[in-house]
Amino acid sequence: MFMTTKKDNRLTLYKVMKGQLIVIMFLASCSAQVTMYDAKTGMITDESLYTWVENQKTLDSVKRYYEKFPNGKYIKQIKQIEEYVHLQEAIQTNTINSISRFIGQYPDSIYILKAKNHQEDLLFERARKQKILARYEMYLAQFPEGRYAEEIRDLQEEYYFNNVKKNPEVFGPEYLRRYPNGKYTNKVDKMMESF
Repeated sequence: MFMTTKKDNRLTLYKVMKGQLIVIMFLASCSAQVTMYDAKTGMITDESLYTWVENQKTLDSVKRYYEKFPNGKYIKQIKQIEEYVHLQEAIQTNTINSISRFIGQYPDSIYILKAKNHQEDLLFERARKQKILARYEMYLAQFPEGRYAEEIRDLQEEYYFNNVKKNPEVFGPEYLRRYPNGKYTNKVDKMMESF
């Protein structure tokens, strides 16, 4: 049996269950707020808890669902919410390692493409900012046909050319071996001829 009272913009729901008084308070302005309790029965049902988890999108809410309904009919959807929350945490951390962990942990996730795109963006930005050969190679090893592959290859060629400018005798042959038809091949040839 339910009883309600309204006082000071609060709606209080009283329910007596198995001899215990359960009090649930709602702010009147939040009456449309999703709760884990079924509106008809006042109990936590599989569907009401799923709806609440979907609204909350936290690991605590996911854990609560798993504990209450380990074989519930929304397990697949709850797993997707769990993956979503983990991906959002990894994106917020904004490190290659955090994204890589997500990809390793959830290789079949519906969010795997979003994770890989974010990983590619991070690798590209790091390579572009740091301007070191190892970062270019790391990007190309993981994304040889990636969205930024052509730009990374250009940066890589520029990196080798900058080394040629520092020491043409040492780095010139390496540049010509890697880029026989490169953007700077003629310049490198001329630099090497002067030695």
